[in-house]
Amino acid sequence: MLLRMKLIVPVMVLVGSLAFAFNTFVIYRQYAEDRDQLVQDATVVAQLQAGAVAPSVWDLDNARVKEILHGLAAYPDFVSGEITDAEGKQIAREGNPDAPGSLQVPVTDIVRTEAGKKHVIGHLAMRISAQSVVTVTWQHVWIGMASFAVLMILCAGGLWIAVRRVTSPLLELANAMHSLAQGDRDIEIAFVDRTDEVGTMAKSVEVFRSNASKPGRPRLNAKTEIGRLPRISRPWSSALSKPCWLPLRRFIRP
Repeated sequence: MLLRMKLIVPVMVLVGSLAFAFNTFVIYRQYAEDRDQLVQDATVVAQLQAGAVAPSVWDLDNARVKEILHGLAAYPDFVSGEITDAEGKQIAREGNPDAPGSLQVPVTDIVRTEAGKKHVIGHLAMRISAQSVVTVTWQHVWIGMASFAVLMILCAGGLWIAVRRVTSPLLELANAMHSLAQGDRDIEIAFVDRTDEVGTMAKSVEVFRSNASKPGRPRLNAKTEIGRLPRISRPWSSALSKPCWLPLRRFIRP
């Protein structure tokens, strides 16, 4: 794997993970807030309807109770509603309470006030649909995915440009060192005028090139260096061939 990829991939994984986690948290938090707000609004509507239906429940006017409950169905997120008396006996019912994806609104007491005292004479149970919240949440998801993709593209492009500005000079310096090793001492070392770490490395390579190009230094290649090895090793071989062990004879008894 290239050095560029080794630098870019971990950063992209880290940035992508953080962005995905943050985006998921924001979307879920918004979904929870919207759902709670929907339930609160429905609770207010249920309380108003409970106050409106209280006289009819007290008068046992079931027809009027059903008419009021039917009017509650005009609420945009209404799914079902049920009115019972204080003992839990059903008086009226509207809609299907078993509809999938519906939310239960807290049961509202139907209260009659008499002589300054409140008496619970019934209950209103209502279920609402969360489809509006789900639709808005999916819109947030698609927007988040598009934002995530744009962020990754911008991040990858920025990292590629930044890393390329570092690795490209290193590659050129490596090629210069290779040329020096091949005996080409007339090459020009780039980036020596930079003041960063790349400039420091370029100055070091320039020092090598300058020292190798001084007058009096032969242009040696690999074959020349190998040819010098026998002349260098010959003095050592002649020295080793001398009978240096002769003075030790007097210490050795047969």
